[in-house]
Amino acid sequence: MRVTLIAAIDNRGATYLSVATGNTDSDTFVAYLYHLAAALDREADDWRKETLILLDNAPYHKSTQTRAAIKKLGLPVIFSGPYSYESAPVET
Repeated sequence: MRVTLIAAIDNRGATYLSVATGNTDSDTFVAYLYHLAAALDREADDWRKETLILLDNAPYHKSTQTRAAIKKLGLPVIFSGPYSYESAPVET
C-alpha cells in the first residue's frame, strides 16, 4: 500500500498534515485545501490577510480543479519556480 503525506508549515513552525493512501492527485489535494482553509479559519478569521501559500509546480497544484478550489476558497497562493529540493521549504 502506498501512503502519501501532504504537509504545510507556517513561519511559526506549525504544521498542517494529511495522510492518505495512494498517489496524490487533484481530488486529494483539493480535499486537503478545504481542510487546511477550515483549520486556518478556526485559528483566525483574517488569516488570508497575513498568509501566502507557496505551491510548487506539481501537476495537481496547477490543475483546473485545484485552481477552481483556490479561487472558491479565496486562498492567497503563489507558485514557485521550477521544482528543486533546495527551494521547497516543506522538504526540510
